Order: sequence, then structure tokens, then C-alpha cells
Amino acid sequence: MELNNTSSLLKDATPLCQDQYYQLYIFASAALPIIFFGAFGNILTLIVILRARWYATGIQVLILTLTVCGVFTTSLVYPVWFVGAVVGDSTVWLIPGVCRLTGFVFLSVTCMSSTLCAMIAINRLCIIVIPQRTHFVTQKRGGIVMSIVASLISQSIFLSPLLGLDGRFGLVESLHICIWLQWTSSQPLQSAFFLVIYVIPGGVIALCYTGIFLFLRLSHRASANRRRARAASGSCFETSRKLRRLLQATKMMGVTFLAYVVCFLPLNFMAWWQRDLLYAERSSMVFAWLLLLYCTSDCLHPVIYAVMNRDFSDAYIDLLRRCQLFQRKPQISLKDMVHSEKKRSQMFRREHFNMIELDDQGHKTRLIPRDSLPRDTTNAILRDDCPHGGVYLGPPSDHEDES
Repeated sequence: MELNNTSSLLKDATPLCQDQYYQLYIFASAALPIIFFGAFGNILTLIVILRARWYATGIQVLILTLTVCGVFTTSLVYPVWFVGAVVGDSTVWLIPGVCRLTGFVFLSVTCMSSTLCAMIAINRLCIIVIPQRTHFVTQKRGGIVMSIVASLISQSIFLSPLLGLDGRFGLVESLHICIWLQWTSSQPLQSAFFLVIYVIPGGVIALCYTGIFLFLRLSHRASANRRRARAASGSCFETSRKLRRLLQATKMMGVTFLAYVVCFLPLNFMAWWQRDLLYAERSSMVFAWLLLLYCTSDCLHPVIYAVMNRDFSDAYIDLLRRCQLFQRKPQISLKDMVHSEKKRSQMFRREHFNMIELDDQGHKTRLIPRDSLPRDTTNAILRDDCPHGGVYLGPPSDHEDES
């Protein structure tokens, strides 16, 4: 049935005019760099997380799951979509089940961002406000369980159109991509979608962040009288430093959720406003630009991490320096080689020869290794004022005799 419907859509598809081809090329010139940058940034983030082994706690596992979802969408799903839209070839969607499965995987994976951000907010609330009672949530096992729950919640929303019970995943003939069609045909499904993707995660994040900042405000006022004593012992500085790092990750994931909402809401508002006219010929390019705005939310994650978290920014810089992606190998001249060899020789002399032999007039004669000095040297006096911690082998002075 799906193959016949897709074939009929392809036969009835209207060829694009010259103006529409021009708009499509402009769209491609903007979409491909964004997708490439998003794929590069998410892959770089995944390498940084695995290289630094940032998957030992609950929030680190949740951020790792969010990064894996971003790598999957920006490296696989988005390129297939936009290349198919630009080339205008829908041959791959003729395979039975591919179009339906692609739309389901795309929406279920991308909509995990909001649920994962809500799980991260719960994790932050537990570790800051009630760390003794919710020790499991902050551990690695708790992060794995919360990631699985977020995945199941996201997938449960799209089981109905996947099975064809309410709405369906089909081909948009004017753009040659597969997406959720007739999603506004059912009021309960539409309400459940907005509740699970926007209302519930947004409410959970707002409540958790409000509780965190109120707790920190009250604890700050309660400990104002004891601040001097704690500062003298050093515990106040350590506690404030730890809370500052916890709040840094909390604010970072809050901005990630806001970016997701800002990028996704225009597409949903247009779909709700136009209903069945969404994929009409006159609005297909508007839908394409809104879809590109939605895809930008996954591409912004590395930028948010680098700007709002110093650990991520330092890890990005260190990895890029090690890979030498933006550095040319310098050409060493003969003069530079002589200078580097002289500098290396000086460093070797400083490391291995830290004793200096002085004659009677105080002039330096030669360097003596520390291990080669005899233990029974009677006239060897350690002098703090000698360069490089030297040894004076001449006759002792009157001041040293008296001592």
C-alpha cells in the first residue's frame, strides 16, 4: 500500500519552474554549510567526551546521549533529506518501509532533546538540593535509566503515525523528503505532542531551576554569619567553587532547551495554522526554511557548550591543536636549527650539571656533576649565593671559619 501511494505521489508531482529552482539552490547553499558545521561540531564533541571519559556521572551520561543523538541526525538524517531535496531524486523512498521508518526515527530522535534537558534539570535539582536522598540519580546507572526513559517517552508519541492509526509518515512531493503528514488530523494526538515536547519538559525545567536558585539564595543567607569562619578554614571557597561548576552545567543545558524551543516552535505553528495546506506548492519553500531552522537546533549544541562551559572549550582547543587542523608545519631554517640546538644544550647543562667549581679568585672553571663530588671533601662549602646552586672549592673565608 505504501509503495503504491508513494509511486502515485511521484507521478502526480509537478515539475519545478525556474524561479523555484533558483530558490532551491539558495536553500541548498545555506543548508549544506549549516549541516556540515553541525556534524563536525557534534562529532568533535563526542570525541572530546570519550577522550576525557566524561561518562562517569549521571549528567555526563545524559549529555553523552544528547551528543549521540546530535551526531546521528546531523551526520545521517539531515544530509539524506537535504541532498534528496536539492537533487530531486526520491528513488530511495520507493523502498517499502524506508520513508515511514525515516520519518519515525528522525522525529523520535530529535524530540529527545527536550526530554533529555528535562532529565538533566531533575538531575541538577537532586545533586544540589537533596544529594543525600537521591544518590542513585546522580550516578552513572541513574543517567542510563533516565536516558532510556527519555527515549521511550519520545518514541511513544510517534507510534500511532508509524502504525498508521492516526496520521502517517509519508513523502512531501514538492521537497522529496519524508516527514509526519496529517499530524493535525487528531486533536488528542496533537495535544499529546505539545504536552510531551513543550509543556511538560518546559514546566519541569522551570520548576527545577526555580527550586535550585531559591535553595542557593536561602542557603546563602543562612550561612552569611558563618562565612568568615568557613573562609578561614578554606571550606567556603571550595564549596562556592563546587556550586559554581554545578550551576555552569545547569545554565548550559537550560540554554540548550531554549534554543530547541526557539528553533522548533515556528515549524509547529505553521503546521497548526495551515493544516492541510502546509505542503502546497506556494508554501513548500517556507516549510523548507522552517525545517532548516529546526535542524539548526542540533547544530547549536557544540557552540553552546564551548561558550558556556570552560571545560568543553579547553577540550576543543586541545583536541584541535593535537590534530593540527589549522596549523601548517613550519619550515626550519639552518639558523633556527643552530639556535634550537644551542638552547637544548643549555637546558641539558642546567638539568645535569648544577655544581660549579670556582678557583681562588672566584672565577668559574668547570661544571661538576653533583653525584661525582667526594663525600669527604673538607673544603667544599655549599654556597647559596653561587649561581645554579654551585660549590665553592677554594679556601674558606673568615666568616665561614667562625661559623
